Amino acid sequence: MNLKPPILSLICGLALTTALWPLVNQNGLTLPNPLPAALAQFQTNSLYKAQPGPYSVGVADDLTLNDSRRNRTVPLKIYYPDGPGPFPVIVFSHGGGGTKDAFSELSFFWASHGYVSIHPTHLDHDLKREQQGSSRRELGEIAKTDSTLWQSRTDDISLIISSLGSLEQQVPALSGKFDNQHIGVAGHSFGAATALMVAGTKIDTNQSRDISFRDPRVKAFIAISPDGAGQRGLDPDAWNQITTPVMTIAGSLERGDTFRMEPYQGMPPGDKYHMVVDGARHYSFNDAKTDGGRQRGRQRGGRRRGNQDGSSVDAIHTLLGSTSVAFWDAYLMQNGSAKQYLAAKGPAIFGAGAVTFFAK
Repeated sequence: MNLKPPILSLICGLALTTALWPLVNQNGLTLPNPLPAALAQFQTNSLYKAQPGPYSVGVADDLTLNDSRRNRTVPLKIYYPDGPGPFPVIVFSHGGGGTKDAFSELSFFWASHGYVSIHPTHLDHDLKREQQGSSRRELGEIAKTDSTLWQSRTDDISLIISSLGSLEQQVPALSGKFDNQHIGVAGHSFGAATALMVAGTKIDTNQSRDISFRDPRVKAFIAISPDGAGQRGLDPDAWNQITTPVMTIAGSLERGDTFRMEPYQGMPPGDKYHMVVDGARHYSFNDAKTDGGRQRGRQRGGRRRGNQDGSSVDAIHTLLGSTSVAFWDAYLMQNGSAKQYLAAKGPAIFGAGAVTFFAK
């Protein structure tokens, strides 16, 4: 186990947030070109909590949970506020083949605003390691069709929720941090599909139809770049039983114009939101991996491949951090002002055209 003391983590957190939000100030943003026009214009001083929050951030790394039922050891990384708890808990599910280290910048931001963010490494990362000779496409196809991987991911999340007391015993600094009555689940790509499975998505496999992995202990969900119908056992009715609060998020340069919106469209009304960020690609939301000031992008079909200007990524991350904290505040902290901000489509109002926002 690697436990960074809060003071050291504060320094690390400041370094990360400086990279993440270098453009945030009381007078708004001045962004260098080239940027999508809308991203260059929005003013963060009007967005909801666009700046890092009041807490310094501690990080507990190299943790594990053992699941004897599955004969599985789940690696974990935890970001937590340095202050008296309890704090709402968010479990974050990475994309296909990823690890617990994904989306660290966003989790630092959440923790600075009073949330504990727990990141597992799922079984498909081991699959990626074991099948190094396989292409990304081949590994992706396995992840789309192997229902045992889907269930392994949802089992990981349920195990974490059931093991919060054990984690407090492993890491004394986490004692009293977990509010187990206010739990959220978030994820990106395959992790977004995982989050929505825990929310109650109905899945079809070769053996059964309308399988649900819903965990009623989870109160709210964020799905970044979720799958539409036709993948991972999803049909157009897959999401029609999800009644808990959900926000889905996508970029305008991802696959198609509506594919990532299908889960939102398929869910019944009531505390449901969808945000589209102008100029964002599938990997724009993850931690920046820069190359000469640009984020290295991956895409297929010509539309999504290529580097992305670093300032664009900073702006996208600002919008993601602000809007996601508004959602967690509304549904894990019962903050009425945050809920009003979302219902009024605040991200679109103050995003100066960089955001299209839906609510129902």
